[in-house]
Amino acid sequence: MNWVRAVENRRFLIVGGILLIVAGSLVVTALRNPVSFDAFWHLQTGRDWLVNGLSPWLDQYSYTFYQQEISNPPVIFQALLYGFTSEFGVRNGFLLFKLSCFLLTIGAAFAALRQLKAHPLIYAFVLPLIAFSLQLRSTVRPELLAYLFTILALMMYFRAGEKVNLRNVLPMVLLALLWTIYHRSSIIAFVIFAGFFLDCAITQVQTRASAAEWTRWFALGALTLAVGFLNPGLSHPLLEAISFSSEWNLYIAEYQYGPWLFEYPATFVFLMLAILTPVMAIQQRKPGYLLCCLTLTYAAFESARLFSFAGMVVTLIFAKLLISSGFPAHWKSPRFRFLPLAGVLSIVLVIPALASNVMRAQALMAENRQTINRFPQALTDYMRDSQLSGRVHNEFSTGGFLIYQLASQNRFYIDGRTHILYPVDHLKRFMETVALPEVLRKELDKYDVDMVAWIYDSTRHDTVMSLGDFSLDFVDSNHALYVRGPANFALLGSLSWQPACWHESLSEQLQIERRKMDSVLPWNSGLYPFANFVLGFDQAEDKLAFLDQSFARDVWNDDMRRFAGFQLMQAGHYELAASMFAGVITQRPQDLLASATAFLDADNHDAASRALMVFIATPWPVINSADLQVLQWLYQRLNKIRKLNAEEQRVLEKIGGSLDSPTLRADEKPSALGVFCLDRASSDPRPQ
Repeated sequence: MNWVRAVENRRFLIVGGILLIVAGSLVVTALRNPVSFDAFWHLQTGRDWLVNGLSPWLDQYSYTFYQQEISNPPVIFQALLYGFTSEFGVRNGFLLFKLSCFLLTIGAAFAALRQLKAHPLIYAFVLPLIAFSLQLRSTVRPELLAYLFTILALMMYFRAGEKVNLRNVLPMVLLALLWTIYHRSSIIAFVIFAGFFLDCAITQVQTRASAAEWTRWFALGALTLAVGFLNPGLSHPLLEAISFSSEWNLYIAEYQYGPWLFEYPATFVFLMLAILTPVMAIQQRKPGYLLCCLTLTYAAFESARLFSFAGMVVTLIFAKLLISSGFPAHWKSPRFRFLPLAGVLSIVLVIPALASNVMRAQALMAENRQTINRFPQALTDYMRDSQLSGRVHNEFSTGGFLIYQLASQNRFYIDGRTHILYPVDHLKRFMETVALPEVLRKELDKYDVDMVAWIYDSTRHDTVMSLGDFSLDFVDSNHALYVRGPANFALLGSLSWQPACWHESLSEQLQIERRKMDSVLPWNSGLYPFANFVLGFDQAEDKLAFLDQSFARDVWNDDMRRFAGFQLMQAGHYELAASMFAGVITQRPQDLLASATAFLDADNHDAASRALMVFIATPWPVINSADLQVLQWLYQRLNKIRKLNAEEQRVLEKIGGSLDSPTLRADEKPSALGVFCLDRASSDPRPQ
């Protein structure tokens, strides 16, 4: 008995074992933390529709596109999601919705293989590959149910063969109609059914079909195609796909591939099948299968979010073609000489697929440990408790969660409703507000916005603080809230932006804000390390000894390094100060200028020159006039020591032409704190 027969004789054991591994990996995958911010605006839309009667076809949550039309929102998905969460709670509702979709899809794939009377070996690689496709897109999104529809569409295609009649086509029409109403991913159905009608057309050409048969083919094909318009927006998914701007691929993560995908061996199995399946389709003269595979493979290369759809379709078509080729009958024959090679091929298909199921489940559990604080839960709790209502300029990524938490009292700048509400230009405008203070100011003034809720990082913090009329009000583990006017942590926010502006006269205000932190901020607030560091420095009798001990004991962030660097410069430890600025991970223009200043004061002119050349060569998004004044002052100082080269002289002349009146003179040597605490839109950290 060869191994193919042995596998067939153990069908129940093998298929049952595969199902057990696949189901286990999907259960673990369903435990993934809700990492998709979009899931929350879907949830809020469903809740407002079913509970409050608000139209899901009009924007209810932004101040930028308020009451404007939303193109084909997935209202059935939104209602289902609200139903699950209202019954089981948000976390368990998300989990059960994902798990239900996973198991329904695997159940449909199992039924498809039974329909094909597949050999256990085919079950052994198809089911794990389908499961891996689900694991790749394991966030709460409308596509979760669309994967089930994909399997059903293929089952209809396989069952219908090449016969165009009402019995075969009516189920396709009904599925396409349901899918079109449900979600715009129904374009997958039209690709699959196009393959069916192509096969039928070629068969009718070969058999010299009658006019009546061609009329039936055309009528049923037109009917199948026409149901794509039967949605609230009367917009066909094929037309939507054609009109979809390719620019979205540059900005949205779900459209882009990450290198992590190639960490899984199943990815290479998919690539192998993407090559083998079209070849087999050509050999067996199945142009419809060829059309499906090539179209979806191309689409998957264009957009990462279609990879799972393409993987499922190609895998099942490969299984169908393998069975149609006579597998496993000729493998059982004693005359089959390539049985060992066939065994190797089987291992190449099965083992990587199963291994990838386990690897992906493990990776998602590891991810869970890092995404506990992904959402600005503490920030939204604070805003709700403090009744901070009004318009919020927010992050693109967090918009959905803010909508879910604060829709009753706030409106927002942007969220994940890309393409169905926001044009790509709006997303590009948001990205400009993060990098360019003048663009941010224009947007805030245009919409009369008094709050900014952003991720708490150096770049964003600098952008907001440089406006001058916003102050830091709240910081959780990853997010910050800035308000116009009085704020809880105006001093600490200003000092983290301009650490050179620290002065002993600010000690009392520092202590007030530090005490307030314990009553306002969560224990894991990102503001604590810097606040504790500055307070410890202020209260230390021997401040240099404090810096030495803190550096040896604590992990310093960028804000702490900058603060220490300026204090070391002030104390005359120039080389050490320069090393502090060099250790800053997210460099600002001021960091290199401060480093060059420290090197000049230490008479290390070559190092100062190198720091200035790096400054000139760096494409800074923004350089303000205060930085240019310091740069001019440094080159003038350097010119008194040695003659500037042609490039340095050109830079100096260009700076001189852009500044009205310099506030620093080369023959002056003010304190380091005085040089870098110039007016920078509003650099005085003293609370108003």
